[in-house]
Amino acid sequence: MRRPNTKLKMALLEKGLTQRDLSFEIGISESVISTILNGYRQPGTDLKAKIAEYLGAKSDSLFLEELEQKGDEETVNLCG
Repeated sequence: MRRPNTKLKMALLEKGLTQRDLSFEIGISESVISTILNGYRQPGTDLKAKIAEYLGAKSDSLFLEELEQKGDEETVNLCG
């Protein structure tokens, strides 16, 4: 089941940043950021750390919501 990452969306809004800003600064495509924000993809540990570092946040604070969801749902690992 797809769950949008509202914590990451809010962090971007609070900083006045766009998906494009984030993708450029951490060196990944804007479409990857979009799939993460919209809940179609879960970032790996390294990508979580890059995103959190750029936003000046702890990785857990941005992605804890998804960890809480995993207990009750079957997750799908998207490659690409």
